[in-house]
Amino acid sequence: RSCPFAASYPDVPGAEAMTAPMKKDVDKRLSGFRSGQCEDGTSGARPLELNISHQFLVASGDVLGVRLSTQDHSAAASGLSTSTYWFDGRARAYRTALGLVAEGSRDAFITALKDRLRGREGVDAAALDDTFSDPADRTAVLDDMAFTAGGGLRVNFDRGDVGVPAAGAQTVALSRKAITPWLSAFGQRVQRQTVTPSRSLDLGVTHT
Repeated sequence: RSCPFAASYPDVPGAEAMTAPMKKDVDKRLSGFRSGQCEDGTSGARPLELNISHQFLVASGDVLGVRLSTQDHSAAASGLSTSTYWFDGRARAYRTALGLVAEGSRDAFITALKDRLRGREGVDAAALDDTFSDPADRTAVLDDMAFTAGGGLRVNFDRGDVGVPAAGAQTVALSRKAITPWLSAFGQRVQRQTVTPSRSLDLGVTHT
């Protein structure tokens, strides 16, 4: 009772390949919260509490996108972090957020992100190169990307990802004109279904 938590994530028929990594990440969060952080039930004046919720970004055609939002009251500051998960119904495969961008265009894409982040308060320009240099780090940091209704791309960075924690979370917005040439085939389909949804979801199973 001193350490309450609530967690939810969707289990969509046909998209089990996406459900598995979501479940793994949620279980990891819960395990860390209950074993390592939930000791005396308080963190200063606040009770320890963990809430993980989900939001559908796209559920149209053969693509599915979900954002998990984690509010961890045992963490410093807001304790809010977000990540997006994508499912390619055509390939029946889970895609990371970075999978929206074609592999051959990722260097140009990351250069554009760094150009927009430089000069912001709390962002160390020199540290940006280290943040995006390793492929594994790229995937971890670029874990929340989604299209706007107009076809642009919003890239969200959690607190401390690309700057000092005191600077808070950061967001970079790229216009439709800028991002479209860099999209993967899957990214193009997600963009199209976000801007003009087909109003039906077909993931290759009888009941969705």
